Amino acid sequence: MLLGLLLPAGVGAVPAGAGERWIVQLVEGTNPETVLGPARLRLGVKPEHVFRDAMRGFAATLSGAQRLALLRDPRVLAVEPDHPIRAALQPQQVQPGTRRVRAPANPDRAVRPLDVDIAILDTGIDPDHPDLKVAGGYNCTDPSQSATGRRQPAAWQDGGFGHGTHVAGIAAALDNNRGVAGVAAGARLWSVKVLDHQGLGYWSWVICGLDWVAGRSDPANSSVPLIEVVNMSLAGGGTDDGNCGLSNSDPLHRAICRVERAGVTIVAAAGNAAEDTAAYVPATYDEVIAVSAMADYDGKPGGLGVKPLASCAGADDAFASFSNFGRDVDLIAPGVCVLSTLPWDGYGRMSGTSMAAPHVAGGAALYYLWEARHGRSRPRPQQVRLALASKGVRDWRTATDADRGLAGSTREPLLNVADFSVPRTLYIGATPATQRRAQGETAIFNVWIARLGGFSSSLAFDVQGLPPGAAWSFQPDQLGAPAGAWRRLSIQLPASSAAGRHDVRVRATSGALQRTVVVSLHVDGAATSASGGPRLQLRSGVGSKMVALPGRVEWNAVSGATNYKLQFSRDGGPWQSVSLPTKTATSINRSLWPGSSYQHRVRAMKDGAWGPWRTGAASIPLPRYAPGDGVKLAGTWATAPDDGSYGGLPAYSGQRGATATLTFRGRSVSWIATRGPKFGKARVYIDGALAATVDLYASASQKRRVVFSASWPSPARHTIEIQVRGTSGRPRVVVDAVVFVRDR
Repeated sequence: MLLGLLLPAGVGAVPAGAGERWIVQLVEGTNPETVLGPARLRLGVKPEHVFRDAMRGFAATLSGAQRLALLRDPRVLAVEPDHPIRAALQPQQVQPGTRRVRAPANPDRAVRPLDVDIAILDTGIDPDHPDLKVAGGYNCTDPSQSATGRRQPAAWQDGGFGHGTHVAGIAAALDNNRGVAGVAAGARLWSVKVLDHQGLGYWSWVICGLDWVAGRSDPANSSVPLIEVVNMSLAGGGTDDGNCGLSNSDPLHRAICRVERAGVTIVAAAGNAAEDTAAYVPATYDEVIAVSAMADYDGKPGGLGVKPLASCAGADDAFASFSNFGRDVDLIAPGVCVLSTLPWDGYGRMSGTSMAAPHVAGGAALYYLWEARHGRSRPRPQQVRLALASKGVRDWRTATDADRGLAGSTREPLLNVADFSVPRTLYIGATPATQRRAQGETAIFNVWIARLGGFSSSLAFDVQGLPPGAAWSFQPDQLGAPAGAWRRLSIQLPASSAAGRHDVRVRATSGALQRTVVVSLHVDGAATSASGGPRLQLRSGVGSKMVALPGRVEWNAVSGATNYKLQFSRDGGPWQSVSLPTKTATSINRSLWPGSSYQHRVRAMKDGAWGPWRTGAASIPLPRYAPGDGVKLAGTWATAPDDGSYGGLPAYSGQRGATATLTFRGRSVSWIATRGPKFGKARVYIDGALAATVDLYASASQKRRVVFSASWPSPARHTIEIQVRGTSGRPRVVVDAVVFVRDR
């Protein structure tokens, strides 16, 4: 499950028309019209977007009855919320340039015209800017326009926010002795409008943009996509299930995988919350090139550059203080004080990983040209990622990288596109890196192959290190990738498989050349029940640490127990031990990432012997925001940007009796709000009964506070209603997010 808004500074209002928005995913191969026809006639469903290429399905505003009726259709795979998303922009005026990534030295950049296409999924591009070569576009933000109208510049152009035009200039502004010059100067740009005039949008809009990209073929060769590179300088909260969204019903991930499998390289901004990218999509997905940001003020190493503006964030050659970081990041590029194009023949400076990503998108476009000039076939996206990473340099101040102390992370290389000469070789990899399966189940790993330097020899594969009796086989990739790029490894475990960890080695061989990737397969013993196992809930009266949520794990005491052992699994990964505060503790506080699935198990020592494991249900904490996203507002409410809040766009009301209501199925629910000198009281009703009166007053502002929490022994359908009461002189109440815990 994917969740949430990006949390940068300076977000605006929620896009107009927010309501009960849903994305309907259909079983692979289903014609959307066969489902939509009856849905229109019998249910009154009015689709906003229909997806045919990036995924099969549609987006629509649905009532509860419509959603339940659709879920009864066997052709409907899942119905998931259509969450907000926004531009990954650090809102301040700033600059670097193409010299630092050595773009002027690239020989293909001087060829005119540049025969390569970059799609900018953003706020649109100014089609009349003399420094940009815009070939066309598509608008996914306004379903009221006709299909023809969406293709007109008036529909897909940048409406003045400037983010998309700025990103486009960094990637491909013309080298024409005016303004600025982009990395792949003069590449064809496609304006795919998926964010509105405030830089805000929905996942369905982004999927619509990906669907448009997936549906375009090269006029000279219909077997390959028109677009080589997609730039996505946007971000939202979420996680990677390691299985293209097939395990956690993630429609955005599924669409991205489909486009990547078709041969389109996708570059994504890491995000600007100064947090681990593992909690932000699309950057956390293995199928994209994730880019963090650094400062560069003089186009060369050494750390001697001078800030062009006093407001520029950080010293020359240093990691940007706002940039996300972590194991998912592939490359770093300039993202502070970037001078680039703006609407109406303008130029200006912006900061953010939004600005770092298009440097890499331009570099990827140059790599496509490099391979074409050497007479090689169109490179696959994993090949592009590895080629850019292998040519990257570390002549920046890597000691400033926020990765320090993060297990498994490395200081990412800085983009270097001077040339792409690499030895003939290949790489292989697999996702997910670890899996946990029970005896008798099947484990699926997606194995990718990247060929560099003209390597084209055939490969043979074998798999070693399996549990005794397990069988393996390779099948075509589930999302239709060519066999030379991705394969699907299935491992069937017998009912008698030995429990424990097995390091499985997948080996590719070509003559004397061998490449191996190791994945971990954790086999559980006999199936266990959720009955009597640990329970996950949310805590009240504490602050939320950035995106992470304050949680609590509790379990029933065993009479006579002298010790407990607690373990957890996140998103189906291997069991990991948790240190308890005391040997006989029966609860522990834990930080939880929204959208991740957590499962806990506990065992007790009694009379000197360990008892069996008791396994709890797999539970997911899910934030919901107002307006829309399931939280219904009644009365007078307004939204205002607050970069210190949990969701970025909290809803406020000072009207006595105004309500915010969420109906959900779960075992725990919490209300996240801001406390401060101007805030008053609210009543909280659970299932129609008064549960608490909460006073949001505090002498100083306290952001991301869990001000109310309720839990139940087992999951059930509940309704939480927050009713504004106010206090004399302090009428205001804020609803930042409502979070509930749902069992999978």
